[in-house]
Amino acid sequence: MPHYVTRQQLKQQQQHVDGYQPEQLSTQNPALPVNQISDTLDAVGKMIDQLGCSTDQEICVANIFRILVGQMREIKREMQKSSESCVRNFGVMDDNMTSLTRGLVKTEQYSRRDTITVAGLASQQDETESQLTAKVCDVLSASGEEVRPIDITAIHRNGKEPRSIRGKVIPPSVTVRLSAIKKKDRIMRGYKNYDQVSKKPRQVKVYQSLSPHYTSVRQHIVKFFNDTGNAKNRGKRMKWCTYQSPSAGLALKLDSGEFYKDIHILEDFYTKFNST
Repeated sequence: MPHYVTRQQLKQQQQHVDGYQPEQLSTQNPALPVNQISDTLDAVGKMIDQLGCSTDQEICVANIFRILVGQMREIKREMQKSSESCVRNFGVMDDNMTSLTRGLVKTEQYSRRDTITVAGLASQQDETESQLTAKVCDVLSASGEEVRPIDITAIHRNGKEPRSIRGKVIPPSVTVRLSAIKKKDRIMRGYKNYDQVSKKPRQVKVYQSLSPHYTSVRQHIVKFFNDTGNAKNRGKRMKWCTYQSPSAGLALKLDSGEFYKDIHILEDFYTKFNST
């Protein structure tokens, strides 16, 4: 007559297994982390080996459990391989997204290659477009490159009301689109925002027009170095930060003489700054 093991006998055998903790097999939290699966399977295997099976039926059941444990170990190995593959693929996707972002911001900025920004140009009440154009032509012609109204295809003030910065009233800047990119380049090369004769910055400054993205990145960098309570800037101060070209992007120089360029996204800046 076959010998059957009662539920109570099995429970008593389980309690005598060295190191076995019943809560390890609790069904209340079946989703164990991968790094805990091996320990759980080891506990189950040890429990099976120490059950002391004597009948053919008990041995058969124990062997079935051993097969299941083996299959679970194989599933665990496949899970680990899949997890490692996901990490590698995520890294590739992250690199691709970064490259795509750089390409998009460069393209957006490239569309502004014929556009400049004039800052500090005094405004007047009820200023007409022709009046604004005449004043801008006078300013830009100081570069040595003659600029006439016919050379300007679009012009507008960036706002209506002046701003107050550190107690100084700043009129709205002016965005100017020129008919020829080469003329714009000659203006940018000839116009100096620092007056070498008077040895001081000009009241009216001329900059390459920046997209909202590059403007945001530059503002973030300026704030990064102006924050005296920011330990991450290591007490360093920025001398200037400006846009150079579609390939070089933003460039900046510190008071300590360090120079950085090829900055298109914030990640570029932090990577270069933290590596020095």
